[in-house]
Amino acid sequence: MSLSRRLVLILLAVSAVGLLALDLVSYAALRSYLSDRVDQQAVDALPLAGVILGGGSRSIKVLCPPATLLALPDVVCVDGLATPIPKG
Repeated sequence: MSLSRRLVLILLAVSAVGLLALDLVSYAALRSYLSDRVDQQAVDALPLAGVILGGGSRSIKVLCPPATLLALPDVVCVDGLATPIPKG
């Protein structure tokens, strides 16, 4: 194997490891920041209203009552976290 090919493979491997490390650090930082804050308005929503939890495709999302958010560990309700949608 030529020297240039080995250097390119080493560069790709180092880049992949660096991107993976950056991904893990970003995930940990955002997970602790975003999962702990729930807007008080979402919790106080009408009983018929629901909150959609999940991500990705529609098949892995769940419609839950707003009070379900309070059952999550380490959740803090923050008043005024979100802005209301203007009526149009």
